Amino acid sequence: MYHYLYVGVASLRAVEALWQDLMGFEAFDLPASYAASLEQLWGLAPGSIGRLVGLQTPGAPAGRLVFVEFSASCPAVREGAAVTDLCPKNLDVNVIDLFERAAELEAAGYQLRSAPVEYQIDQLEVREVQLGIHDDINLVLAEIVGEPLVATERGYGGVTSVVTTVDDLAREMALLQALEFPVLDAHRLAGPAIEQMIGLPEGGELHMQLLGDPAHRFGRAELVKYVGARGVNRYPLALPPARGLFRGAIRVEDPAVSRQSLLAAGYDCGELFVLMDIDGRERSVCSVHSPAGWVLDAWAVHSG
Repeated sequence: MYHYLYVGVASLRAVEALWQDLMGFEAFDLPASYAASLEQLWGLAPGSIGRLVGLQTPGAPAGRLVFVEFSASCPAVREGAAVTDLCPKNLDVNVIDLFERAAELEAAGYQLRSAPVEYQIDQLEVREVQLGIHDDINLVLAEIVGEPLVATERGYGGVTSVVTTVDDLAREMALLQALEFPVLDAHRLAGPAIEQMIGLPEGGELHMQLLGDPAHRFGRAELVKYVGARGVNRYPLALPPARGLFRGAIRVEDPAVSRQSLLAAGYDCGELFVLMDIDGRERSVCSVHSPAGWVLDAWAVHSG
């Protein structure tokens, strides 16, 4: 599962207004040297990171957010993106009372992409709405009717899922399984209603694979492949410095062992480092590039 996610922003003021003031996410302390660790891990010059803010849903076991304000201006990963472009696409946040949450967001000046929709997945009744927020980020709010949710005092719980659009679902899933993401569910969506809702051509389909911890909904990976439509590959833009969702962080038992195994299997991995982690402890870490181009930082479970 994704323990935390990195989101580049032009200004942390927009983060404070939406994520903290409106949605109630809680700030957590980051080590003073954490920015220098990330600069080294990401291959950036010293001083490239201006400011960092860490936010979380109190009590959530995963899916924390680290917002990164880079020192220099940088492009947005999803600026002008089409529906079917290949990229880190959505940040999903589950909510309590979706209709009330959508109304308060509209009242605060945020524009919904459409009216909230309701649908069934297996035995679950789901309500959902999408909106564009700062730095060309696509935020999806979802309510699973009747299901308890670990949430902020304002009724938001996240990040629950990260949607990445890919060209080869099987290869992307194989990497996540190698990184100890359990396979949870798969869906194939097709038909005129789906074509209209998503904006696919006639005969187009959406294939989805969900991976993550079965014990809770936080930090899950949702892989999506659009069949019958091709988009622009935006993963080369999802490298720091960048605005929008550009990177994820996970935990593995031993990054050195995982790295050797992944290299032997033909995956692209970065150098192995020992760096200051998000909690102020030194851990080994390496970066892993997925077949699609999505980059994950694999940190050791244990420090020292």
